[in-house]
Amino acid sequence: MRVRDIIFEDDDTGNNGKAVDISINNLANILETLRNRADDMHQIPKIRVDSLINMMRNQPGSEMFNVDSLITAFKDNEVIKNLVKNIKPDPAGVKYLYLKSMSNDEDYSLDNIEANDQAVDPETTIDQMAKRALSKRG
Repeated sequence: MRVRDIIFEDDDTGNNGKAVDISINNLANILETLRNRADDMHQIPKIRVDSLINMMRNQPGSEMFNVDSLITAFKDNEVIKNLVKNIKPDPAGVKYLYLKSMSNDEDYSLDNIEANDQAVDPETTIDQMAKRALSKRG
């Protein structure tokens, strides 16, 4: 007998009598939180897949969550399908999970994301910032 069986006295059945998968609930909660945070900060709602896996593994009941679990949830679970837009690598080859925007109108497309995610040279950015600061002084 596990401690969880003692703490939760009900049978954890959802609709149709199927056991509720705790890791799917944890994933849905994390994705919704990330989507809300991105919306509040006016950012593109995305997260690195490896970062999401690490966040999930810190949740009780999701210690064994991995990339295959994420892909399966994305393909099979309606709740996750409604939150996730796509899972794909960026130009550098790092996999990202893109979330659907909070509003129903899609205010960004994956093509625009790729154009905006191109690597920016830090020296160029700093140089531009310095020039703007100098122009404001004089």
